[in-house]
Amino acid sequence: MDHLDAGARWALAGGGALYLACLTAAQRATEQGLLAGTMRARTIAGVVLVVLALGGGVLGPVTFTALTAGTLVLLVVFKLWTAQRLLRSSTT
Repeated sequence: MDHLDAGARWALAGGGALYLACLTAAQRATEQGLLAGTMRARTIAGVVLVVLALGGGVLGPVTFTALTAGTLVLLVVFKLWTAQRLLRSSTT
């Protein structure tokens, strides 16, 4: 098998995009809200994941999975960097 079928692509990448959308909606509804840049970063990651789900049929399974995981890892790195920056600015 040299590519993932549409169901597998949507389960992997589309599921991640749906999770990010639901998490953002739930956090926006709370009193605490979202940290600066969170909504934009999640939207960008979600769009990348949907694009991968739509057009990833030409990619091999390893490449598709690496791009999907890489997108989510970059989102986590951005969130950690943003939180650390906010903590540093609040202590000075």
